[in-house]
Amino acid sequence: MIDVADMIKSASKIEANKPVKPKANIWDSPMLLGYPDDVETWTNKDFVRYYAEAYERIKGVAYVIQWREDITQFKMLRASFLKIGYTKKEDTKKFIDWCRKNKSTVLQYCQNFMIHDLKRLVNIYLQDIDTSHLTAVTRDKEDNFLVRLQEKAGSSSTAELLMTYGLPIVATYLCGILKDRARVSNILKNAINNLYKAQQIESLYAIAKQSINMSPYPEAFYALAWREYEVWSLIKADRQTWWRKADNAGAPYPHYDDMSALLT
Repeated sequence: MIDVADMIKSASKIEANKPVKPKANIWDSPMLLGYPDDVETWTNKDFVRYYAEAYERIKGVAYVIQWREDITQFKMLRASFLKIGYTKKEDTKKFIDWCRKNKSTVLQYCQNFMIHDLKRLVNIYLQDIDTSHLTAVTRDKEDNFLVRLQEKAGSSSTAELLMTYGLPIVATYLCGILKDRARVSNILKNAINNLYKAQQIESLYAIAKQSINMSPYPEAFYALAWREYEVWSLIKADRQTWWRKADNAGAPYPHYDDMSALLT
C-alpha cells in the first residue's frame, strides 16, 4: 500500500536538493521586463517605466506612474539632451543608469528624484562622464538675432546685457562695435566686479548660465576662456548643478556668422 505522506516527504526532499538558480538582475537586462533589444526603438512609455524602476531602486518605494504627465516630462528631458548633442536614446538610458548607480549623489542634489527633477541632474552627470562621443547637432538660424542684440544693447546696462546673452556674445559684439579690445575688457571687468561687490550672486550665476547655454561659439569670438575668471570660484558657480566644464557639442548657431562679420 502506497503511503501518501511518504510520497510527499520524498518529493519535498528531491525539490530541496535541486540547485537554486540565481535570480537575474533586472538592472543588467531590461529585456527581462519586456523592453526591445534596440534602445533606439524604445518609446517614451518604455523610458518612463525604466525611470520608475530606477526610482524604486533609489527611493525604496514603488513609483506610481502618471502616464500623460510623466511622458510630457520625459519629452522635456529628451529635448534638453538633444540640445547639447545627445541624439541617441542610448545616451538617455545611460543617464538613468548613472542615476541608479550613483544614489548618494542623486539624493544630494535631488532628494525627491521625481521625473520633473531629472533635468537638475543632467549637468552633474555630464561632469562625471566622458562627453567626447557627443554627436554634432544642427542648429537653426534665428532671424534678426543681431538686430535684437543691438536693440537690447541700446536699452540695457552692460550687466543686463550679460545676463541675457552671456560673456562671449557680449564681448564679441562690443569688440565689433567699439574696435577696442582693451576698452571692452575694462567694461566687462567693471560690470562683473560691481555685481560681485554688491553680492549680486544670482545675477552672476545668470551670466555664467547664459555663457553656457548660448554655446558653442565660433573660434573668432572673444572671451571664450570666460570660465577661467576668478569670480566663478569665488561665488562657487563651478559647484552648482547647472555648471558645465565645456561648451555644448556641435556647430555654433548659424546666426553667429552675422556677429563674426562685425569683427572684420
